[in-house]
Amino acid sequence: MKAKKFGFFFSIKYIKDDIKTYRLILDVMNKLGVQMYKSELITDYPNSLKNLKRGGSSLVDGTQRLLRSVDFAIAFFSDKSRVVFLQTIMALENKTPVLALVSEDKYNNFPETLLSYGEDFVQVRKYKNDNQIEEAIIEYVEDLEPPKRRFNVVLKTKTLKQMEQLSRELEITKAELLRRLVDKEYRKIFN
Repeated sequence: MKAKKFGFFFSIKYIKDDIKTYRLILDVMNKLGVQMYKSELITDYPNSLKNLKRGGSSLVDGTQRLLRSVDFAIAFFSDKSRVVFLQTIMALENKTPVLALVSEDKYNNFPETLLSYGEDFVQVRKYKNDNQIEEAIIEYVEDLEPPKRRFNVVLKTKTLKQMEQLSRELEITKAELLRRLVDKEYRKIFN
């Protein structure tokens, strides 16, 4: 998948200490041709903090707007932050893939409960130095799969009952059953 835009979850509280790392992440993404949603917060720092305080939208509204505009997100967990945690959960609940970056010596700041969303949606990369951050981002973006898309299907009652019975018998979800059937038919026709 060729990602076009990403969201970046980081702690404003520690921006003064981490701005060099934030800018490195932004530079790596720019080299990969992936733009950051509202990158001026990092590029125009420290002046951007003045505009942020005047912004006026809530954290939830702003994060929802961000998630509608991006292909994936990077969450910076080297600093302990409830805001980054909340934004990451919102992304995962919206099925937006997240790359979690955390310094090896600060791994205890990473909330491991996020791992329950599965590695299709959250991948954690520990780093010791800037080179490892760059490598982790490049590898992640190159391997990024397109997000699963949702669509509605109207079925006849008989077909729905058959689908439910097959799902129970195979012990899989109806969605997984549908994916398998489509894959089987695709291979039968095109292989």
